[in-house]
Amino acid sequence: MLGLVGCGGTGDGLTQGPAHRVFVAGDTFDIRQQGVRAVAIRVNSRWVPNRAAIEGSAARAIRVATRCEVLAMTGDQALIHALLDCDADRARPLVIGVPERYFDCEADWIEEEIADLSCYPSG
Repeated sequence: MLGLVGCGGTGDGLTQGPAHRVFVAGDTFDIRQQGVRAVAIRVNSRWVPNRAAIEGSAARAIRVATRCEVLAMTGDQALIHALLDCDADRARPLVIGVPERYFDCEADWIEEEIADLSCYPSG
């Protein structure tokens, strides 16, 4: 007898397709947005005990990728769903069919949440 076990995602389409990869405070997140919903998938292996330990970093990553304010978050330390408040002029639409691009970025922090980023294509 053969058994297969797997994880099929959340079923809402937000864990599939192109993502914005964002690096914040030692964590790496893939951020996907659809309208006023977003998902942050933490893709690095740093151990954290629970969502509260990375909530601030996840919210910052979501704000950077979507240009929207985060109203609420649910999930765990690996997969976080967010409800967004997006200004129509600032929000980025969900883009499908564009290959993922990775960048190495250096941040010169100006204030606590404001940085001057220098990014270069990886590889």
